[in-house]
Amino acid sequence: MAVEPERTAPSNALDLATAAELLGYAGAAISLAAAALVVVNSGSISRTSASITIALAAAGLLGAGAMLGGSEDERAGRMRSVFWFLSAIAVFELMVLLTIGDGGGNPKGAITASAAVTAGVAGVLWWWSRRSLQQVALFGAALLTLLAAAFPDLGSFLLGPPDFTPLMIVALIAGTGWFVLGWRGLVQPPRTAMVLGALSASISPLFLTANGDASGSGVLVAIIGAVLIVAGYLVQDRAVSGIGIVGLLWGTSTLVTDLVKTSDAGSFAALVLGLVMVAASILLWRSGRAVGGFGPPPTAPPMEPGASPRPPEAPAPPEPPPPPEAPPPPAW
Repeated sequence: MAVEPERTAPSNALDLATAAELLGYAGAAISLAAAALVVVNSGSISRTSASITIALAAAGLLGAGAMLGGSEDERAGRMRSVFWFLSAIAVFELMVLLTIGDGGGNPKGAITASAAVTAGVAGVLWWWSRRSLQQVALFGAALLTLLAAAFPDLGSFLLGPPDFTPLMIVALIAGTGWFVLGWRGLVQPPRTAMVLGALSASISPLFLTANGDASGSGVLVAIIGAVLIVAGYLVQDRAVSGIGIVGLLWGTSTLVTDLVKTSDAGSFAALVLGLVMVAASILLWRSGRAVGGFGPPPTAPPMEPGASPRPPEAPAPPEPPPPPEAPPPPAW
C-alpha cells in the first residue's frame, strides 16, 4: 500500500509565503509607479537626482529577484519573474530620461535607443529565467525598437498625413517570425512565443486604420484571423485559435461597418448574407460529422436497474511456443 510522503514544511509555510508574495507585489508596484512619477516630474528636479532614483528602483527589483533565485518554490519563481519584468520597465524609463534631452529633441532616436537597451537587458534576464514575463519583456522591447526605428520622421507630419504601412509590415513580420520560433521550440516557453506572435500579427493591420483605410485594415485582420484559426488547429493551441477567432470577428465586422454604414438597404442585405453564411456553416458541419439533432452530444444508453457494469474483456492468452524439433537419429 502506498504511503503518503511526510510533510516536512512547517504548518505556517503557506501563510508566510502568501503574505510575502502579496507584500512583494504591492511594494514592486509602488516602486514602479514612483519611478514613473519621477520621469513625469523630471522637469522640477535635477536630471541626476531623477536618474539615480529610477536606477535604484531598477537595481532593487533586479536584486530582489536574484535573491529568490535559489528557491525551488514555484511562488518564488513567480515573484522573481514579476520583479525582473518590472525592473526591465524601470530600465526603459531610465533610458528615456537619459536620452530624451532637455528640450525633448529627437524623441524617435531616444525611444529607439531606450527600447534597444531594454531589449538587451530583458534578453539577459530571459536567458537566466525562461519564463513568460521575461519573454514578454524581451519581445515587447525588441518590437518597440523596430517600430520606433520605422516610425515616420516628425517632419513628414508637416507635409501631410504620414504613411504607417511600414509599421504594419514590421509588426506582421516580427509577429510571424516569433510565432515560428515558438512553434519550432527555439524560444522558451514556446506557447508564450506563439501567443505573442499571433497577437502582434493580428494587430499589425490596425496601422492602416491610422492611414484612414478601415476597409483594408478589416480585410487583413480577418485574413490573419482565419490563418491563425487554422494554425491553432494544426499546433493544437486554443489560445492561438482564440486570437484568430477574435481577429476574424473583428476584421469582418469592421469591413461590413465601413462598407454599409450609410446604406439601410446594404445593412439589411449584410444581415441576410450573414444569416445565410451561418446556416451554411451548420449544414457544412453536419454533413462532415455524425451529429444527431439539437441539444447536448449523445451519451451512452443508461444501464438496466440492478445491472452491473460489464467488466473489460481480458486479453487473449499468448499462443504457446512451438515444440522443439526432435534431434536427428544417430548415424550407425
